[in-house]
Amino acid sequence: PILDAAQVANMLSVAVGLGITGTVASTWLGCRVGLTIPLVAGLAVQGVSCLVTAMCTSSSQLWLVSIINMTTWYFVFPYIMGLSAALDRSGRLPTAVGAAYVVGSSVAAPLAGVFVDRGSFLGIGLLSLLLCAASGTFALCVSRMSSTQTATPVRRLTSVAEIH
Repeated sequence: PILDAAQVANMLSVAVGLGITGTVASTWLGCRVGLTIPLVAGLAVQGVSCLVTAMCTSSSQLWLVSIINMTTWYFVFPYIMGLSAALDRSGRLPTAVGAAYVVGSSVAAPLAGVFVDRGSFLGIGLLSLLLCAASGTFALCVSRMSSTQTATPVRRLTSVAEIH
């Protein structure tokens, strides 16, 4: 292996810490170019970085790609939540999306273990790329469907009393 378990833990800690810059970037960019373009572009970068992660041959490559991967994830996730919130103002869909993220995270480690046991790091990368491509395609379709429907304008609240 390129890194031992302690080195992987350190690498992931640093990658997550630096990955927060993705959230800063998505906060700064906001909806200036809509939800779809940043989401699909981010998913494309995410998928490619997952594939490249599976093909790394040195620890420095793995560190760099892991940081890119985490940064991209933290950039993309707010757009995923934003698109789901735009589609369902009641909040049920964003809640389901958040739950799907938790379920996906819990399934990912054992699934990756199966691939690793079979000696296929490339399989993990290809599966990740495929899932990102499917997610990007889904986001494009959903975005097109939602843009053809007339949205109900949201009235700006001027006080807390107006919430009830």
